[in-house]
Amino acid sequence: MGDCIHNILYLGLIFVLIIFQTWEKMKRTVFFVLITLIIGDLNAQVRYGINPESVLSIQGTSNIHDWTSKANTINGEFSLMKAAGDRNLPKNGKLVDKLRLEVPVKSIESGRGPVMDGKTYDALKSEEFPNIIFVVKENNITGITDNATGKFGLSVTGDLTIAGSTKPVTINVSSQRIQGNSFRFEGSYSLNMTEYDIEPPTALFGQITTGEEVTIVFNILIDVMK
Repeated sequence: MGDCIHNILYLGLIFVLIIFQTWEKMKRTVFFVLITLIIGDLNAQVRYGINPESVLSIQGTSNIHDWTSKANTINGEFSLMKAAGDRNLPKNGKLVDKLRLEVPVKSIESGRGPVMDGKTYDALKSEEFPNIIFVVKENNITGITDNATGKFGLSVTGDLTIAGSTKPVTINVSSQRIQGNSFRFEGSYSLNMTEYDIEPPTALFGQITTGEEVTIVFNILIDVMK
């Protein structure tokens, strides 16, 4: 009888130890799950679409006059960190999780007729490389300009591809959160066409020549996708 009671107590003790160990493992598992969920929530992204009021133009010079061509189509994929929707924007750190802009070359028009536009398309090798592409690799909020109006600075580094040639670029962007969770990104970037293996267009058998330096000017509006 005594041995039987001893065995029962022994088995009971083992059972309690198993329950205790299982509970400790469950607590650790729950803890790690909660931490993962919290971190995941902090790093969550929100997808945005490009507002049709966005504007992108290319400005340059010639031996006769300055010129401006406008892109009639801007395609893109945007996702911002969840912190972008907070009441107060962070003073530094990453804002853009993903950004890819594409401008169809043949959507660019100079307003000076199809002949000049055709020369632009040829210079940009539109048949072989139909899109100008910009993909963000790194970005960082450089400071809050005006918290009341949602204005802040953003430094963006990425790859710019024109006519099949890709170069790393860094652009300082004037940014603003407007109308809740919509954003405006404004800025410009100057480049030499020859760096992208582009021969500056000419007209009238070379009597009109364009300068090698051009400036891409942008005013991009994005809205939360529904």
